[in-house]
Amino acid sequence: MFRAVARPLLASTFLLGGWRQLRHPEAVTKQAAPVVAAVARQTPLPDNPELLVRVNGGVMVAAGAALAAGAATRPSALVLAGALVPTTIAGHPFWQAPPEDRAKEVAQFAKNAGIFAGLLLLATQPTRRGTAPRKVRRAERKAARAERAAAASVAERRREAKRSARQAKREAAEARSAARRKGRHADGSADPAESSDVA
Repeated sequence: MFRAVARPLLASTFLLGGWRQLRHPEAVTKQAAPVVAAVARQTPLPDNPELLVRVNGGVMVAAGAALAAGAATRPSALVLAGALVPTTIAGHPFWQAPPEDRAKEVAQFAKNAGIFAGLLLLATQPTRRGTAPRKVRRAERKAARAERAAAASVAERRREAKRSARQAKREAAEARSAARRKGRHADGSADPAESSDVA
């Protein structure tokens, strides 16, 4: 439950900031120009601050929406952490700020650094109860229950077979005993008849 609340709250900063950069890039283009120029000299990226601000805003909106929805949480957190670096350097260069604004820029820089650290923790945090997906755990529990049920069924069949064997032995013993009693009775009933014939 806490994760379901925390993800949208963390993503809201990027959704709002990215949307502003998409709609009104001119608000931060001037601040971003020195960083864009430095990056363009070292990479094949174009030296176009407005374009790169819009791209950065679009990345923030897309990754922020994915994070808020809980879809691809770790990749979206990494993407947002990467997008936050140029935004922080360009937007809050406290080392260049005048003395009267330095405390405010330091606070903003520290806030973004804290958000960056939170994103890294989110991106590297293992899933709950290890890395196995929930469906796999359910399948494992179901298989264990089926195995226990099968073992119990086998044991019950063995007990039933033993009971049947004991019952069959008792019935056979009773049949033999009855046959012996019947034989003895037949032998005893022949003597009176023989004595009557002699008389």
